[in-house]
Amino acid sequence: MSKLPLDANLLSNAVIELNIARHILAMYSREHQLVQLSLDKTVAILSDLFELRPEISLAVAKDTLIIDERPLDPKNPVFREFALALSRMSVALVSFIKGVTREEVYDFLRFLSRESEGISSGTLPDILAEYQLRHILIEPLDYRAFAFVEDRTKKDGSDEYLLERYIKALVDGNLPADGVQAVVENVEPGTLAVLMNQAGNELAQNVSYDTVVSSYLRGGAGKPVSGGDLQRLMTFIAGLRPELKQQFLSASVKSLSRDQAALYQALEGVSVDSIIEFMSEIDRTRVALPAELGTLIARFARTGVQLPGGGLNVDDVLLSPEVSSLFKEDESHQHAPESYVAEIRRIVEAQTTVASNLESSELAHELDEDYVRYCQANALLALLDSPLPGLITLEDEAAYATAFTALAQHSVRSGQYAQLLEQLTRFEDLERRGLHTSVVRTVREFCRATDFVAGLVDSFRRHGRANRAGTAMICAFYGRAIVPPLFDLLAVEERMHLRRMLLQLLIGLAEHTVRDAPLRLRDGRWHVRRNTLYLLAECGARLDPALLEPLSSDNDPRVRLECARCLVLAGEVTGVSTLRALLHEAGDGVADAAIATVGAMGVRELLPDLVALIKKPSGNDGVRQRLRAVRALGQLGGDQAAAALRELQTLRISLFPGETKSFRSEVRRMLARLDGKQLPGETQRDAPPGGAQ
Repeated sequence: MSKLPLDANLLSNAVIELNIARHILAMYSREHQLVQLSLDKTVAILSDLFELRPEISLAVAKDTLIIDERPLDPKNPVFREFALALSRMSVALVSFIKGVTREEVYDFLRFLSRESEGISSGTLPDILAEYQLRHILIEPLDYRAFAFVEDRTKKDGSDEYLLERYIKALVDGNLPADGVQAVVENVEPGTLAVLMNQAGNELAQNVSYDTVVSSYLRGGAGKPVSGGDLQRLMTFIAGLRPELKQQFLSASVKSLSRDQAALYQALEGVSVDSIIEFMSEIDRTRVALPAELGTLIARFARTGVQLPGGGLNVDDVLLSPEVSSLFKEDESHQHAPESYVAEIRRIVEAQTTVASNLESSELAHELDEDYVRYCQANALLALLDSPLPGLITLEDEAAYATAFTALAQHSVRSGQYAQLLEQLTRFEDLERRGLHTSVVRTVREFCRATDFVAGLVDSFRRHGRANRAGTAMICAFYGRAIVPPLFDLLAVEERMHLRRMLLQLLIGLAEHTVRDAPLRLRDGRWHVRRNTLYLLAECGARLDPALLEPLSSDNDPRVRLECARCLVLAGEVTGVSTLRALLHEAGDGVADAAIATVGAMGVRELLPDLVALIKKPSGNDGVRQRLRAVRALGQLGGDQAAAALRELQTLRISLFPGETKSFRSEVRRMLARLDGKQLPGETQRDAPPGGAQ
C-alpha cells in the first residue's frame, strides 16, 4: 500500500505535543491532571495521523527530524529540541504504530526523561526492555547491522533503507560530524563510494568533503592516522565518480598536508601501488599539490632506486620521470613561495586548533533570548490549558495578559512569525472552549489593534524575505485586517525586491485584496494605480468596465497599459483601442511593452497595427521594435499572421545589411515555428518570450 501524504500541521502538532508532554512529565507525577491531559491530547493527535497512515516514522540526524526522507523545519526550536532529546538517547529512528496507548506514550516519555549517561547503540536494546513499548519501535544507530544487497543497502529485519537516508542526509549537508564518523567507521569504503555515486548530486557544502576525509584520517580516540586509515581513504576515493573524486582529492591533499610526521608513519603501511595510483589521480584531476606534501613523499621515496632514464624504481615498481620529479626536495619547494611556507610553519608551530564543544553550543542555545521567551510562552499556555479549577487566579490572569502582549511584541521585532502564529492559534482554541476569557480578550484586542498589525507589516521589511513561509502564514491568519497596511507599505516601499514580496503576499490574500483594491484606484500616485490594476488582474477578480474605463485615459501611459490589459481580460473593446494607441506611445519602453502585451494576450485585432508598425516604427530604436513586433506576430499565430510574415520576408528595413539580415532571419524563424519546424542551429532558448514583461 502506498503511503498517503501526511498533514504538515497535524505532524507539527504531534511533535509539539510530544515535546510539551515530555516537559510536563519531568515536573509532575503520573497522577497529576496536567500529565493526564497532555497524554490524552498526544494520543488524540497520533490517532488522527493514523487515519492517514498506519505507521509514522521519525528519523533523527543529530538535531534534525526527518520524515519521508525530508527534514522538518530545522529552524523550529521545538523540532530541534525534540531531535536532540532523541539523539542523546542514541535513537536513530522512532516509529509510532496504529494502536498506541496512553501507557505506551507515558513509558516512551519516561524513557526520554531518564539520564543519558551510559546509553549507547549497544546498551539501548537492554534499556528499552524495561519499558512497555509494543506500538512504539525504537531503533539505535548501529551501522554494523547494514548489509549491501542488490545495489541497495538494507537494514536487516526492516523494510526501510535507513543507511540510504543517512547517505542522503550526508550529501544534503544535514548529517552531523559524529554521524559522518560513524558511517565512515562502519561502512566498507567501496560500498560507501557506490552509495555516494548513487546519491546523484555533489555534496551541498564544501565543508562536508573535509568532514568525510577527516573522519577517515581521525584515527579514533586521539590516535595518529595509520596506514590502514590512509588505505581506506584511498579505496573510497578510487571508487567515486569523477566529479566527486576531484572534490575529495582536493580535500584529502589539504588534510594530509597538516601533519607530516604522522603522515610519514602512515605511508609506511601503504603499498607503493596505492601511492602511485593516488598520485596519478591527483595528476589526472589537476588538483594542486602543496610543496609540503611533495617534500614528505620525497622523504618516503628515498628508499627507492634511481634509474638511468630519470625514473624511479620503488619495490620493483617503475615510476615515470614526471612522478619521480615530485620526489626531489629541491624542486618541491618551487611550487610555493617562501612567504607561504613560512606562514604554514608559523601556524603549525603555534599549534592552532579549532575545537567545537557540543555542550557549550547547546547551553548557548538554551540561554538564547528567543528560545527562553518561547519556552516561557509554552509554559504559560500549558497552565492556561489546564482544566483544574482555581489553578489560575484573577491576579495571575492580569500578569499572564501582560506577559503575552510583551511576548507578541518581541516575536514581531525578532521576526518569529511561526511562534506568534502558534500562540495566537492556541488563544483562539482557548476562546472557543470559553477558558480564561479575560486573558484571551486582552491578548486578542492587543494583537488585533491597528498599531500592532501595522508594526507587524513594517517588520516584514527586515524579516519578510528571510522568513517567507512564516510571513505568508501570519498574513493568512490575519486575512482582511492585514491587507490595508500591506497596500500602504507597498505604496511607499522603494526597494524592488520588497515590493515584489508585498505583491505576492497580496495575491495570496486574493479574496480580501479585491475588496480593498477599488479604493486604491483613486490614489494620486501613478504607481499605486498601476500596482492595484496589476493585483486585480492577478487575483482573477471580476473586473467592472465602468471602474476601469476612466483609467484608460489616465495621464500616465504605464497606468493606461495596465488598464488595457485588465480591459482585454474583461472582454471590453476599449482595451483593444487603448492598446492600439499605446503601440505608438513615445514614452520610454511603453510601446515595446504594449507590443509584448499584444502577443502574450493574443489580441488578434491588432495584427494589422503590428504589420504597420514593422513597416514604420514609432520608437527611436526601430530595429529592436521591429524584432519585437515580429515575435508578437509569431505568438498570435494563425494564417493571417503567417501571410503577414511571408510578405515581410523581402522588406528592407535599414541601410545597414547586417540589420536587414537579422530582421529577415527573425521572420524566417517565426514562420518555421508557425509551420511546426525548427531551423538548423536553433535551440529552445531561442524561443520568443511568452507573457508581457
